[in-house]
Amino acid sequence: GRAAAHYETALSYDPFDVEIRRLLVEALPLAGRGVEAQGHRDALALLRQGGETDPGPALHERVGVVQVPRYEEGEAPSLEADSKWVGEEAPEVSGVTLAGEPLELERGRVWVVDFWATWCGPCVASMPRLEALYKAHEAEGLGVVGLTDERPEVVRRFLARQDITYTIGVDEAGETSTRYRVSALPTAFVVGRSGRVVGVVEGGGERSHAKLEELVLKALTDE
Repeated sequence: GRAAAHYETALSYDPFDVEIRRLLVEALPLAGRGVEAQGHRDALALLRQGGETDPGPALHERVGVVQVPRYEEGEAPSLEADSKWVGEEAPEVSGVTLAGEPLELERGRVWVVDFWATWCGPCVASMPRLEALYKAHEAEGLGVVGLTDERPEVVRRFLARQDITYTIGVDEAGETSTRYRVSALPTAFVVGRSGRVVGVVEGGGERSHAKLEELVLKALTDE
């Protein structure tokens, strides 16, 4: 158990370290965490192919306890996910902030609910853009919540090296991602002041962020 915890600490500093993931694959079953080991096997296989380091807006497909990129050859990833959400009441958000306070989407504000993970390359790459978007429009009523199902200590170690001021939440049970039917990382929901979904953007990269910004500006001016 101690070895696995040590390797997880090391991995939080470099999610793309192949050797540390290999050690976790060996150590986790000994700690009774075989399901998580399988998730690291999937991520390890992908890292060896260079999938997570691809600079494009890779989509992710859930396999076990991790989400790994899914690529369709010759086909660009879809920016808008499940348009059936538009106009629907946003589901409840479960989990807590890193300070232990319950998460809540306050009515009267526009919210970006960003589903992410520390090990997800496109997620991490999009965080500075989200931070810039938040700072540019906070005074107009924009709030951002980055939601992950990872353990708080892993998230804290990761954030210690980031310049992020928007809210980061932890939902270890994954209840919120289930309610929002999240099947890819990163996925961002834009929720209007009335509590209804304005749009959904799946994937990272410039095109995805441009679409997200467009939805946010629309929500800020329309309501």
